[in-house]
Amino acid sequence: MIATAGGVPHKVGAGDALPSHRCSRLLFVDKKRILTVAASGDGDAQPLLIDQGTVDSLTWAPDGKRLAFVSHRGATR
Repeated sequence: MIATAGGVPHKVGAGDALPSHRCSRLLFVDKKRILTVAASGDGDAQPLLIDQGTVDSLTWAPDGKRLAFVSHRGATR
């Protein structure tokens, strides 16, 4: 995370971040978890969801109220 006004970058979490529509929160994927943290970087990241598979293709719904993602859970029988 780097402020638009400049400054020293700091890590808020692992993986690529996805900002909320109002940019107040960041979401990121770490293996089987979707985590959230304040966009300011204040506080620790908290799990929003823990999936049984590997999370991929995280995106916001057009209205900004819901998330969509792909869960890779291996072969089905």
